[in-house]
Amino acid sequence: MSFYDVVLYGLIWAWFMLSAFYMTAFLFHEFGHRQVALHFGLQTKFRLLTYGMLMTIISLGRMALPGAVVVLGLDKISRKTGLCKAAGPLVNLIYGSILLLISYILPTVLYPLNYIIGYGAQFNFMLGLFNMIPVGILDGQNIWKWNKKVYISLIIPLAILLIITLSSISSTVYVPI
Repeated sequence: MSFYDVVLYGLIWAWFMLSAFYMTAFLFHEFGHRQVALHFGLQTKFRLLTYGMLMTIISLGRMALPGAVVVLGLDKISRKTGLCKAAGPLVNLIYGSILLLISYILPTVLYPLNYIIGYGAQFNFMLGLFNMIPVGILDGQNIWKWNKKVYISLIIPLAILLIITLSSISSTVYVPI
């Protein structure tokens, strides 16, 4: 086994881990919507988006956009709608926080692993923050119209944690506490 085989194996492993974190972030986000909707007795369907699935395949899993959960029976603006829409970014906030904590707890001898887990946390915060943009079909529009306090209580920690992960992971030396 040559040096290049070891490097290539490491890159394939890292790519696989990052893809797994991206896909779970997306799926957990969508399942968050689904679970809250089911709690309210609403029906849900997962819609596969042809363009999104194509982008997921072309990006080799680095961009997870295969579809979305559609909740049937939601009003335009109501508590039910707001809570269903807030569930996705909240799941990203919780999952990302857990990953960030794990990346800081892992000993530095596991350097590549804590770095990759940190990227998983970063992607969760990025996905949650992106979905909080109050436009179009994104979750943020309904949350903003329903309850501005809930909107702010989600967007501020997502933004702060994204900045923390961007500054920690992007630095030349990533040293967990």
